[in-house]
Amino acid sequence: SLVTLILKQEEKKIERAFEELARKKYKGKKMSLSVDINSAIQRVQNAKVKRDNEYDYGEADDECIWITACKLADDELVGVLLHEALHYIATFNGKDICEKDEHFVIKMLGDEDEC
Repeated sequence: SLVTLILKQEEKKIERAFEELARKKYKGKKMSLSVDINSAIQRVQNAKVKRDNEYDYGEADDECIWITACKLADDELVGVLLHEALHYIATFNGKDICEKDEHFVIKMLGDEDEC
């Protein structure tokens, strides 16, 4: 799909965005970063429509992405899938990153919509 192609092509840019967050957050402290693009791709490939989701265009957990059944333009659908795919893919020192920090990275990567 287009979304998986974008994730593969932009993998280094995505990793650099999480590295930038780590630099800002940890300011010189020892920190190990892990970014799992394959997890993002797997969740995009397994995305499902959620019929009772009229308020959020998408939501995700560490295994799946759900997209609203409301009609979206193609570019909006791609954007929602990319946004949701970037959740749950990075850890600092083996610990999950909070949603606020994930949204900081997502915005750095160009998602200007309200997170």
